[in-house]
Amino acid sequence: MIVFFNKKGYIKITEVILMELYIKTFGEFDVLVDEKSIIDNLKRSYKIMKLLQYFITFKNQKILPETIYETLWDEYDSMDTKNVIKGQIFRLKKGLKEASIDEDTMTIDFVNGYYTLKTNGNVIVDSDIFEKLIDEANRNLTEDFNEAFILYNKAFKIYENQYLDNFGYELWLVPIRNYFRKLYVNAVENVVEQYKKSRMNDEIINICQKALSKEAYEEKLHQYLIESLLANGEIKQAVDHIKYLQNEFMKGTGIFTIDTINRLEDIFEKHQKENKNNESIGIEKLKYLEGAMKLDEEEFKVIYQVTKIRRKALNEGNYLLIVELDDFKKYDSLKKIWQDFTSNLITRTFRKSDVFTIWRNEKFLILLSDVKHGAVSSLENRFLINYYEADDEKALPIKLKHILLEEDTKIKL
Repeated sequence: MIVFFNKKGYIKITEVILMELYIKTFGEFDVLVDEKSIIDNLKRSYKIMKLLQYFITFKNQKILPETIYETLWDEYDSMDTKNVIKGQIFRLKKGLKEASIDEDTMTIDFVNGYYTLKTNGNVIVDSDIFEKLIDEANRNLTEDFNEAFILYNKAFKIYENQYLDNFGYELWLVPIRNYFRKLYVNAVENVVEQYKKSRMNDEIINICQKALSKEAYEEKLHQYLIESLLANGEIKQAVDHIKYLQNEFMKGTGIFTIDTINRLEDIFEKHQKENKNNESIGIEKLKYLEGAMKLDEEEFKVIYQVTKIRRKALNEGNYLLIVELDDFKKYDSLKKIWQDFTSNLITRTFRKSDVFTIWRNEKFLILLSDVKHGAVSSLENRFLINYYEADDEKALPIKLKHILLEEDTKIKL
């Protein structure tokens, strides 16, 4: 409510209704009012959307212009980064104004050399709500599971997919995505463990299937699903699920490492032996697979040239995946340890039909053959999850880039 005094001293009372903004960060990013997007004008510019999403992620935090530039547009050369950022922020502010988002609701300030995006109480960010719901549910878990379950379910509905899913791979997003992914997966595991106490296998199957549609890489969720199918006597369904994972691994969709596949196979075999079930229903283990093969540079060049001209199925392609340290000079003393660690991880993550090399003693080149179009992003995500969960000390910050190989692709090797 705002009170105005006119020239005659009369009081005028005006009721101000501020619109409530809902910012959606899980899955496809959007800014909504009454469930309708209001940023269609901003969606036409990839750079501006990228900048807005970055500011939303680090709202109310001070950020240097140089940090913004190096994080978002480091691949572009510019002698005047501050003016580049200033120009992009001017465009962003203009876009927000065109979307009828006033400065009282959301504004970007520049104070003492730092940019800060500030929001008022009418701005709701789904990731903030998600975090609070999970925290409250965790506190209720041991004393009041029914209340915790209600809170978890609300959080699960918010978590439509990974954080800024439409953004693709960005180094700065990796720890943030991992943080929310772990919150989500741990919450699902908490519910499943409670269900297991009461042998509620149908409920476990249902929640795991829903969770795996969002986080397909989580071994523990696949384990829960297979164990519950077996406990329910749904042997064929358990076999079908394992065969599906084996097939996805063979196709190179990046769902799992061979080690994970083997562990899930072992769960099935152990159950069959303990229960003396029909041996005609079984699986053929994939342990004969050795994983991706490491080549020297000259061998890799030959395979690379042949792969470029080889005929491919319409829905498949050959890709070159490049893995390199984010700051090679900074970590030069740790290079050998990092290379050994990463070589082993690549071997275990990718297929026997894939090959890789350490190029010029600086970066890894991985040749991925016959990969379904669209699956290469899954392969990157799977590799990143394996990489950062394998060893905190050896998993130095890295950059990833993939290139679709065609006969006329020009990359000097």
